[in-house]
Amino acid sequence: MIRNGRTVTLGEEFVRELEAAEKYVGRDAPHRGRQFVSEVMDFALEILAPLPFAYPVYPHPTAPGHQLRRAVFRKQCIIIYEVSETEVSFIFFYHSSRNSPDLSFLGS
Repeated sequence: MIRNGRTVTLGEEFVRELEAAEKYVGRDAPHRGRQFVSEVMDFALEILAPLPFAYPVYPHPTAPGHQLRRAVFRKQCIIIYEVSETEVSFIFFYHSSRNSPDLSFLGS
């Protein structure tokens, strides 16, 4: 998918965390989990991807050398993404009650 001339990609960890969130939110009613993921994806693809510089650079201690950005969804969920000249890459998703993730899987 391309938004404003940039390819949009979903990282493995981002997808894995969304799947876990879907299971958690939908543990009593599966449709709630699916609806939650749909809303996260709408936010990512329709708000963040077209305007990727809307959120400031977020220097993450376990990902030095990366120009990550952190967006807040619904006051409690964090989306970490990276913007380059040609790509918007969604890296990680987590609830703000959790500790900041280890992003060392990105490498330097």
